[in-house]
Amino acid sequence: MRRALGSVLFDDEELVANRKMRDPVAKTEASAAVKRKKAERTTADGLGVHSFHTLLEELGTLCRNRCRIQADPSDSTFTQDTQPTQLQASVFQLLGV
Repeated sequence: MRRALGSVLFDDEELVANRKMRDPVAKTEASAAVKRKKAERTTADGLGVHSFHTLLEELGTLCRNRCRIQADPSDSTFTQDTQPTQLQASVFQLLGV
């Protein structure tokens, strides 16, 4: 999951590819892409970059409300979902949900 969400997290997306080329003993150097994300705090799409924890908090704001109209004598109910933000929609697209 973290690998799929790498573009919206502070994680280094190039780390796996760089493992084959770097010295296994030397300290890992962050890629230019992750340095840019940390400095600008935005993704290439202009969305805010998150840690995994804050991204889960952001996703946790989506909800489904079950509503009941008290004035309706048939006591009918309906559900109302909140609209996902641009970041949430992007995350769902990255996860294939």
